[in-house]
Amino acid sequence: MLADFPMIVLNTVLLAYFAIGVLFLYSESKFLRKMKTRRNR
Repeated sequence: MLADFPMIVLNTVLLAYFAIGVLFLYSESKFLRKMKTRRNR
């Protein structure tokens, strides 16, 4: 159990980082879409 602990922590951190990155990219794409529609009008 103790030997696996660092790997569990590493996997959790990587998953959290990945989730934050996906959410950031999603919000960025939505923001860029809004900017594009504003520019066209």
